[in-house]
Order: sequence, then C-alpha cells, then structure tokens
Amino acid sequence: MHRATFDAHRQLLSQGESTPVTELPYLTDEERNLFQQFDQNGWRVEQGRLGEEWVRERLPNGDHTRG
Repeated sequence: MHRATFDAHRQLLSQGESTPVTELPYLTDEERNLFQQFDQNGWRVEQGRLGEEWVRERLPNGDHTRG
C-alpha cells in the first residue's frame, strides 16, 4: 500500500498483529516505510474494504474493467 491509499482510507485503520516479514524486495522505499510504520504501531487496513471505484480509478492505463 502506498501513502495516498492509506491517507484516503485512514478511517479503516484498525489494530492488528506484527508480521514476521523481514524482507520486502518488491516494495518501493515509500511502501516499505509505510509497511514498517504499520508494523511498529500494530496497524492494519483491510484492503478488501477499500472503495472499489477508488481503486479502479487508479489502475494503470485507465483499466476500469471488471474481472
């Protein structure tokens, strides 16, 4: 998750458990920093609760199709 997604869905923040993940090779520095902030504070945002339209509007190449 990147910062803009988190900021737009901050109201979905809940408490969770720390994760044993130590390596995150496919995340950007921004995503890795946010992940570490989540992990250190025991935060979670269930990605399934993100607004579907909000997500579709941000897909690469303007792909707004379903399926």
